Amino acid sequence: MEDNIGFTSQGCPLAELPEHTWGRITQVFGEGFWRRRLLELGFTPGTVVEVVRTSLVGDPVAYRIKGTTIALRKEQAALIFVQPLFNATCIVGNS
Repeated sequence: MEDNIGFTSQGCPLAELPEHTWGRITQVFGEGFWRRRLLELGFTPGTVVEVVRTSLVGDPVAYRIKGTTIALRKEQAALIFVQPLFNATCIVGNS
Protein backbone atom coordinates (compact mmCIF):
# COMPACT_ATOMS: atom_id res chain seq x y z
CA MET A 1 0.00 0.00 0.00
CA GLU A 2 1.45 3.36 -1.04
CA ASP A 3 0.53 6.89 -0.01
CA ASN A 4 1.38 10.32 -1.36
CA ILE A 5 4.88 10.61 0.11
CA GLY A 6 6.47 7.57 -1.52
CA PHE A 7 6.02 5.45 1.60
CA THR A 8 4.94 1.82 1.41
CA SER A 9 4.50 -0.86 4.05
CA GLN A 10 8.20 -1.65 3.46
CA GLY A 11 9.19 2.01 3.89
CA CYS A 12 10.68 4.13 1.14
CA PRO A 13 13.91 3.99 -0.87
CA LEU A 14 16.96 5.29 1.01
CA ALA A 15 17.52 7.59 -1.99
CA GLU A 16 14.32 9.46 -1.01
CA LEU A 17 15.43 10.36 2.53
CA PRO A 18 16.60 13.98 2.79
CA GLU A 19 20.01 15.04 4.10
CA HIS A 20 20.52 14.88 7.90
CA THR A 21 17.77 12.29 8.49
CA TRP A 22 17.79 8.70 9.71
CA GLY A 23 16.09 5.48 8.67
CA ARG A 24 16.03 1.81 9.69
CA ILE A 25 16.66 -0.57 6.79
CA THR A 26 13.70 -2.84 6.10
CA GLN A 27 14.78 -4.57 2.89
CA VAL A 28 17.52 -4.66 0.26
CA PHE A 29 16.30 -5.32 -3.28
CA GLY A 30 18.19 -6.27 -6.41
CA GLU A 31 20.19 -9.35 -7.19
CA GLY A 32 23.70 -10.36 -7.99
CA PHE A 33 26.75 -8.20 -7.39
CA TRP A 34 25.13 -4.97 -6.10
CA ARG A 35 22.78 -6.63 -3.64
CA ARG A 36 25.60 -8.75 -2.26
CA ARG A 37 27.94 -5.73 -2.08
CA LEU A 38 25.38 -3.59 -0.23
CA LEU A 39 24.84 -6.38 2.30
CA GLU A 40 28.62 -6.77 2.75
CA LEU A 41 28.92 -3.02 3.42
CA GLY A 42 26.43 -3.37 6.29
CA PHE A 43 23.19 -2.30 4.60
CA THR A 44 21.22 -5.10 6.25
CA PRO A 45 17.63 -5.16 7.52
CA GLY A 46 17.29 -3.67 11.00
CA THR A 47 20.38 -1.46 10.70
CA VAL A 48 20.03 2.30 11.23
CA VAL A 49 21.50 4.56 8.53
CA GLU A 50 21.98 8.35 8.47
CA VAL A 51 21.94 10.52 5.34
CA VAL A 52 25.07 12.59 6.00
CA ARG A 53 25.67 14.73 2.95
CA THR A 54 24.57 15.14 -0.65
CA SER A 55 27.16 16.18 -3.22
CA LEU A 56 26.74 19.52 -4.98
CA VAL A 57 25.29 17.84 -8.06
CA GLY A 58 23.15 15.49 -5.95
CA ASP A 59 24.97 12.24 -6.70
CA PRO A 60 26.62 10.44 -4.92
CA VAL A 61 25.27 10.77 -1.39
CA ALA A 62 27.22 10.00 1.81
CA TYR A 63 25.55 7.68 4.32
CA ARG A 64 26.75 6.75 7.82
CA ILE A 65 26.16 3.16 8.79
CA LYS A 66 27.69 1.29 11.74
CA GLY A 67 30.17 4.12 12.31
CA THR A 68 31.41 4.20 8.71
CA THR A 69 30.62 6.78 6.03
CA ILE A 70 29.91 5.27 2.62
CA ALA A 71 29.04 7.08 -0.63
CA LEU A 72 26.37 5.52 -2.83
CA ARG A 73 24.93 6.59 -6.14
CA LYS A 74 21.18 7.17 -6.15
CA GLU A 75 20.49 4.05 -8.23
CA GLN A 76 22.28 1.97 -5.57
CA ALA A 77 20.49 3.72 -2.68
CA ALA A 78 17.16 3.12 -4.46
CA LEU A 79 17.65 -0.64 -3.86
CA ILE A 80 17.62 -0.11 -0.08
CA PHE A 81 14.25 0.46 1.61
CA VAL A 82 14.10 2.19 4.99
CA GLN A 83 11.56 3.08 7.65
CA PRO A 84 12.10 6.82 8.33
CA LEU A 85 12.99 7.63 11.95
CA PHE A 86 12.58 10.72 14.16
CA ASN A 87 9.71 12.22 12.12
CA ALA A 88 11.69 12.09 8.85
CA THR A 89 9.65 12.15 5.64
CA CYS A 90 10.56 10.63 2.30
CA ILE A 91 10.71 12.96 -0.69
CA VAL A 92 9.07 11.54 -3.83
CA GLY A 93 11.18 12.09 -6.91
CA ASN A 94 14.38 12.60 -4.90
CA SER A 95 15.82 9.35 -6.29
